[in-house]
Amino acid sequence: MRRSDWIEVGGASLHWAVSGTGPATLVLVHEMGGSIESWDEVVEALGEGFQVLRYDQRGFGRSEKSTQLSMEQMVDDLAALLEALQIKTPVFLAGAALGAALCMAFALRHPDLVKALVLSSPATGGMPAAAMQATQARMELVRQGGLRAVTDIMLAVTYPAALRLDQQRFERYRQQWLVNDPESFIAFNFLPGSFDLLPRLPELACPCLVIGCSLDAVRPAARSAELAALIPGAVYEQADSGHYMPVQTPALFAEHLRAFLGGAAFKQ
Repeated sequence: MRRSDWIEVGGASLHWAVSGTGPATLVLVHEMGGSIESWDEVVEALGEGFQVLRYDQRGFGRSEKSTQLSMEQMVDDLAALLEALQIKTPVFLAGAALGAALCMAFALRHPDLVKALVLSSPATGGMPAAAMQATQARMELVRQGGLRAVTDIMLAVTYPAALRLDQQRFERYRQQWLVNDPESFIAFNFLPGSFDLLPRLPELACPCLVIGCSLDAVRPAARSAELAALIPGAVYEQADSGHYMPVQTPALFAEHLRAFLGGAAFKQ
């Protein structure tokens, strides 16, 4: 049974949903441009054994929109949400891309609240000058023409043709992108320029699975492997997927997640 509602934390209304039952809570953190719905097929593939918490991050889905976003604020949002829902035991955190960055930032700030991490194509922040310039150009298109001005351009890179064999899944995701709030989307795109987790990766103390994706043109699998090597004791695995693995190959993501959390990490 799934239950969902809204809760006001940190001056913003956040939409959340909880489903399933189990001895531990698994929190699923969506990617840039995503929402609770990004995890629908992963949750279905996971089956029983977890209490699963999903939520729309500030600025996305059915949560309150925002033009000012910071990683510190988003970590605070998740901590406040767990407290409000009276989830007091350490949780499993899973995310992809910038969602994975939020998972790591949360684990660094609240190590006592995290039991294990599952990260695919994790971002670490930092935005070189060339990347900043490219982002500024894309976001100017959003200011002028909304999400429709950039959705197909961006998805051509993040959701390659090889992963569009399920055309219905891709079209559903594309429609989801198109309804994003432009100002919130712009703020989130500039978020990586405001933090840098790379120097702090050796501080991560919980069990961690890093998944590199062979079809990820944004964050190649080799880069994910390099990041995994910086995290003490991290397990690295490679998957035939892309930048948004939970959306593009949900059953495969669920398989990696369940295998890892059902092993040593789950028993910690």
